[in-house]
Amino acid sequence: MTTNLRMWRRQHSANIVAEVTPVSGMGTWSACVWRAPDDAHRTDTGRHFSLLTEAHQAADELAAVTFEHRCDTVCGQWTPVERRTRPR
Repeated sequence: MTTNLRMWRRQHSANIVAEVTPVSGMGTWSACVWRAPDDAHRTDTGRHFSLLTEAHQAADELAAVTFEHRCDTVCGQWTPVERRTRPR
């Protein structure tokens, strides 16, 4: 199954990344966070969201809880990214 849905990312502080990814074949979204640039450990919400905005909010909340992060003027906007750019 081919999908045109893209992943979304938001940079939180200098080294925290939040990501929302479409779940193939499900019509839902998953959310996770990790430390940049090359942290292999991702923390996932363990839930799927039917709305992209809900997944964005969940990823932001996960960044706050996981890394004790509070958004400020350094945090970026949610932007779509191509799947092939996802770090491994």
